[in-house]
Amino acid sequence: MTDITKTVTISALTSANKRSSATSSLQHNDHLGPFILLRLLGKGAMGSAYQAWDTETNNYVVIKTIGQMESTYLYNLKREFREISYVYHENIVNIHELRVDKDLNGNMVQFIVMEYVDGVDLLTYVRQGLKRGQPLTKEGLTKLQTVLPQLIEATSVLHRNSLLHCDLKPSNILVDHLNQVKVLDFGIALSLTRSQTDIAKQTSGTLGYMAPEHHQSQLVSKASDYFSLGVIIFELLTGKVPIRNAEYCIDEQDTLPSRICDIDIQYDNLCRSLLCTDPAQRATEQDLKQWLNDNFSAIPQLQKWQRLLTQNKNEFVGHDDLLAKLFKAYKTRLNHQPVCFALHGEAGIGKTTIVNEFIHQLYDEPNVMVFQGRCFAADQLPFNALDMIVDQLFQYIREMSEQQQTSIFTSSLGLAAQLFPILKPLVKKTDSYEQHAHMKVKNPTELRIAAFNELKTLLNNLSQKVKIVLFIDDIHWGDVDSAELLAELLSPPNPVNIFCIVSYRKASLDSPFLSTWKQYVGNLKHLTYIDEPVSKLSETETEQLVSSYFPDTTPSETIKAITESAQCHPFFATEIARFYSENTYSGKIPTKTVIGMRLDQLSKDAKSLMEVICAASRPLSKKLVLAVVDANSDAQKLLSSLQSARLVRSYGARPGMIIEPYHDRIRTAVLDLMNTSETKQLNLRWAEVLEQQFPEPDLLAYHYHLGDKLAKAADYAIDAARRAEKSMAFDQAAIHYEKALDWGSFEKDKVRELIGAQANAYFNAGRCQKAAPLFLESATLIDQQNTPEKSVAERHKLFTRHIEALLVSGNVEQGIFALRQALKQLNVNYKGTNLAAGLSFVKNLVLLLIKGSKLQRQPTSSQLSLAGQKADLCWAGCKGLLYVQPLQGADLMLRSLHYALKSGDPIQVGRSLAAMGAGMFSQIKPLEKVGQRYLVQAKSLAEKHDDNYLKGVTMVWQAFSESYSGNFKHVKKQTDEAISFFVEHTVGTPWERQIAQAMSAYFSQWLGLLPETINSSYTQLREARRGGDLYSQVLFLQSICFCQLAQGKVDEIYHNVAWIEDNWLKHFTIQHFYNGIYLSTAHYLDGDYSKALNEIEKLIPEAKRHGAHRAPISRIDLTIAEARLRVTLWDDIPKHSTIRQAPAIAKSLEKEVRTDCQGHAKLIYAAMAFKEDSLTNAIKYIEEAIEIFEKNNIGLYLAHTKRRKGLLTSDDKLVQEADELLLAQGVVSIERTCELFTPGFS
Repeated sequence: MTDITKTVTISALTSANKRSSATSSLQHNDHLGPFILLRLLGKGAMGSAYQAWDTETNNYVVIKTIGQMESTYLYNLKREFREISYVYHENIVNIHELRVDKDLNGNMVQFIVMEYVDGVDLLTYVRQGLKRGQPLTKEGLTKLQTVLPQLIEATSVLHRNSLLHCDLKPSNILVDHLNQVKVLDFGIALSLTRSQTDIAKQTSGTLGYMAPEHHQSQLVSKASDYFSLGVIIFELLTGKVPIRNAEYCIDEQDTLPSRICDIDIQYDNLCRSLLCTDPAQRATEQDLKQWLNDNFSAIPQLQKWQRLLTQNKNEFVGHDDLLAKLFKAYKTRLNHQPVCFALHGEAGIGKTTIVNEFIHQLYDEPNVMVFQGRCFAADQLPFNALDMIVDQLFQYIREMSEQQQTSIFTSSLGLAAQLFPILKPLVKKTDSYEQHAHMKVKNPTELRIAAFNELKTLLNNLSQKVKIVLFIDDIHWGDVDSAELLAELLSPPNPVNIFCIVSYRKASLDSPFLSTWKQYVGNLKHLTYIDEPVSKLSETETEQLVSSYFPDTTPSETIKAITESAQCHPFFATEIARFYSENTYSGKIPTKTVIGMRLDQLSKDAKSLMEVICAASRPLSKKLVLAVVDANSDAQKLLSSLQSARLVRSYGARPGMIIEPYHDRIRTAVLDLMNTSETKQLNLRWAEVLEQQFPEPDLLAYHYHLGDKLAKAADYAIDAARRAEKSMAFDQAAIHYEKALDWGSFEKDKVRELIGAQANAYFNAGRCQKAAPLFLESATLIDQQNTPEKSVAERHKLFTRHIEALLVSGNVEQGIFALRQALKQLNVNYKGTNLAAGLSFVKNLVLLLIKGSKLQRQPTSSQLSLAGQKADLCWAGCKGLLYVQPLQGADLMLRSLHYALKSGDPIQVGRSLAAMGAGMFSQIKPLEKVGQRYLVQAKSLAEKHDDNYLKGVTMVWQAFSESYSGNFKHVKKQTDEAISFFVEHTVGTPWERQIAQAMSAYFSQWLGLLPETINSSYTQLREARRGGDLYSQVLFLQSICFCQLAQGKVDEIYHNVAWIEDNWLKHFTIQHFYNGIYLSTAHYLDGDYSKALNEIEKLIPEAKRHGAHRAPISRIDLTIAEARLRVTLWDDIPKHSTIRQAPAIAKSLEKEVRTDCQGHAKLIYAAMAFKEDSLTNAIKYIEEAIEIFEKNNIGLYLAHTKRRKGLLTSDDKLVQEADELLLAQGVVSIERTCELFTPGFS
């Protein structure tokens, strides 16, 4: 994990520093956060050290307070703490955390929490009872031989982790009752990754133990620590440091250790080699290993330490090419575009190691913030891939100053806090979490989108201040909700400028996250997405890795044997090498058994602890782990030993330091070694502890399931589903409901309830295709015979939702079949042909005009129920077919109104009146006033009954009706207000929202807002693809097609049109109509006028046959396409063609109600004048067209028409102004698009 989970930011430490004197007021039994101070261990210039009791883990710790210091020092301290906190070794004290807490007086105190070592300092241990200057005894020499290999090993481990201690001395080295060395006090440690200038500035240390170059503020290095080590050895042997008059005098014969005490001359050589004045001449790690091998090999009790000296961390070997690619991609992010870098490969192949090395090398770069997360197989938390990321983000923000927080809080976090409750404390007081959490009516899908946007805004603001790097490991275990949120963060509009790294196993490509993620990534054109495989190491690289665990004298045959056993797999190479080095094993070890053999060497208690950790459903807090094993001080030491052995690792800040197996293969091996009974008992123990201390329903469901307590598991799965719904993680909720149904034994009514809940979860997630069969299944579980009226109504409601889900998701044929059957049961005929639907529509329209639209008297209950059912079914059919098969959709709309008037239900009446008023009557001039009256009536019903759904519907249709005025800017504003109203106040309205968003996109196109239209359409397209909603995919893909035509991106249009042809219905629909227009226009842009003409000539009769030409919007679009071809080809069009002559086309446009059509007619007249060589008249018509387009804010046509005028009048300035406008809208081929929008002038 990065430092954010284990440390506090410098701003927080600095502010705390200003408000407190850290050490002066603390006393025995004082409380400092969760710690009780027991005794003062010592004081220094930088602060004080106390033994303390940790009330959260029930363990002794050391608290080292930090006195007042400059922010620069605090920054460096934090940096070095971050480095040392990752080093786990039995000879290095474990650093837990760097934190700020209040004492009992409310003062803020900054301090470090570390492992408590019950022991004595090194000098006391080795020279017990000896006075200063007295030579070391034989007993002391034996002790020295015990601790010296450990001391050398601890120093070497620090150096291998790119750290210098810089203050090695006997008082900073403790030895416990087991004769184990612990190096501590890293307050002035330095990272070797720092710049040489920074390293040279290091002057802190202890005189007498500092190397000459350190004392003289020159460049310090590993050799500087080895000098201090030489001083320590000399002092242990002689009782004094080798210094006289501030000068080191080791070369004087009378100060050689062998002259003072009875020891071998080799100690003279050791001290001399370590205490050289020239750092380059000093002994190195390899020299020390060789010295130990030469002098300690015959001492049996020291052989363990000799083996330990050969152990190394799993250092970075190989994969330099991938590391270089990561840095190259990271630099791409600096172009203010998000980058996603994926690494895939099998478990243990080195994906995490590569990324960690990359992150490690980023430490020197200023203003970089790394947030790291990981997914786990059994983790069923909502948004599990980003849960750890948001936890770290919360910690980072919480530690900012109020001024810093204000600068990044430009919007509420109330909805985001519903997704991630940890954000609740950050929610603005003026826009509280409770206000959002308890809103009575909300559209879940829109709520979720809004919540995504809140988090997106926050990260966008933060990315203006720091460079954000996200790393999500094992993302194949992530859930669908996480994939959608991550895709939204990286998607327009306003994608977050982050460098996102993910790792996954290629074998898991069909996982829910990856299958969803791949769909999104393929459609994010602006995103730089890189997906690289991670392969095994080469034989040479594997041998290099293995060699790092052995002395240089190790036979090459041993190295090669391990390499061969590991098959160049880095994880197995490491495990086998570790096993050999720890056990002096000589035989060949099969790869599959190496982990098991390591585990077999553990003590019974250590193995039990490993089993507890591996059985956890996901990494959980140290406190919980120890509770499962009945925590005591021995458990703490066992945990530390497992960390040192790299079997487990920990990360995160208190109160929940997280514990997990070091690698998934270790987890798998441990679980495989357990029998079924042991597994059940351990999972039940986990469940009992979690119920008491951490009652997360998803975790409890998991453990009770594995513990074979299925009834309890099912109950908790239901709780987890409901919690997921509150967090708007609807896909996750549906999965939990599925588990409850699989695990539980419920009564029939409960089963029906759960299936219905699962259907609603999928419906709210926008997955209508998945919801449809579940609605049907739930409906069929209601008995048809002898059921009360309420059950009949519920069955009807579920069956209607089934039909609606089918139709609005684009499963039109299935939906029509189900609708036909349902209507037949109610003695209502479905009009399937255009003729039958048209006649039915006319009949019902005449009846409506005669009888009027006033609500009738309330009929009897049974009549009300039957008429209401018919109205709902017809309305569901209308929604699914109105923009697919307009005649059938319009007929069902009128019939729904007819039945609604009979039922007397004001909401049913209002919704049909609003749609009729806008969609039908406002398009027919003689009935315009009637249509407006219907809209007013619908609005009145909505206000009278205070129904938000009807209010939203009326707003949408009112905006639609006003589109014929041509004032698209005003209409778009109204439509966007309607969308916002739906988001805020309605639930379960996917179709209504789609229509409103499609209308907004359409008006944006005509206004010339191409980037905005593309961004919003891609957002909706992603939502549609996520939910398998074919109808909306086609709807918004065609909106994108229009923009791509305007931008001249022909190849993308061909691709999108082909996709629609392959996936949409085969019989003619309004979608085929627009596909024909877009394909013709693409051919036109390509200069293939023959193909363009052919498409339109095929389209015109089809449009008339299916009534597409009756709707003004589609009729106008077809007429413009027709005009384009006529004025381009003129007499080259055959006489028998369906394409009309130019004057006839212009007159038909002049007859349209929509005012911008007059401008299109003027362009035709201009082209006709140009053909007749009347340039003056052509310019006059063009100027009239400009005036009309300007008045109606028709941006694209306005810019292109101005450009055409500039070309005709040789006005270069006007051409340049138009070009600048078009370039700003992403137009890539202005010459061609000018021909498209103003044809007939070439």
